[in-house]
Parts: sequence; structure tokens; C-alpha cells
Amino acid sequence: MRLPGLARVEDVFLEALYALRENRLRTLLSILGIAVGVAAVMVVGTVSQEVKQRVFAELESFGLETLWIYRRRDEGDPLRGQQEGSGIDNSDLLALANCCPSVRRFSPVVYSASYSVPLSNGNRYVLGNLEGVGLQYPAINHDSLLAGRGLR
Repeated sequence: MRLPGLARVEDVFLEALYALRENRLRTLLSILGIAVGVAAVMVVGTVSQEVKQRVFAELESFGLETLWIYRRRDEGDPLRGQQEGSGIDNSDLLALANCCPSVRRFSPVVYSASYSVPLSNGNRYVLGNLEGVGLQYPAINHDSLLAGRGLR
């Protein structure tokens, strides 16, 4: 004995198979569209994960727990030229070391954006920027010297 609802489902299924067989091009294009759509979603997901990992690795190279502190001495006149440098001096660094026990390492960075130094290696010359940093700077930035030694 067949259930009346089951016969109806069977009829609908057979009608669908007949429509797929009769409209082969439409069926093929529909399957192709679904496959391309799924592939596109997978590619976008993979690319976004890769970009996310690269951005995270770049941020991690600067140190995710790094804090940069700048202070500008402003005289209150917005038309006045800005003084070069951050305005932080050695007494500020000592105050940071004494007041913030959670700060494990700190290093001043002194540089001039307007001054380039000619560097040479054999017969190759390039212009580079010269920066003065503290002893803990390489550990803060996860850097290491490839050759030579640091100046002390």
C-alpha cells in the first residue's frame, strides 16, 4: 500500500528529472554557475585569511605590546612652526622607568628625517637614514644584527 503523499513526492521528483533532461544546456549552466560561485567564495576566504596572517605577522614584527610615546611642545599658536623632535628628554624616560613597572623595556629613538647618510658596500652606494636608539631597541622590535656589533 502506497501512501498518498509519497506518490506526490515521486511525481514531483520524476518531473524534475524530466525537466533536467530536456533542458540540458540550462542544467549545465546552472551547475557551472553554482560551481563557480562556490569556488569564488573559497578563493576569497583563502585570500582574506592569507592577507590577515601577513598583516598580523607585520604587526607582530613591530611588537604587539609596543607603546610609542610622542610629546610635542606646542606654544598654543597654531601658525607657529613645529619644533623638530618629540619633546621627550632623558628625565621623561627616567620617569617612565620609575612610574610604570609593567613596562619591561623602553628605548629612545633619535633620528632626523631630513638627513640621509651615504652608505657603501664594496662599490655599491645607497642613501640611508641614521637613527640613534637605546640598547633595548633590538629586543623591542624583534631585530638582530646580521653582522658586526652594536655600538655602546
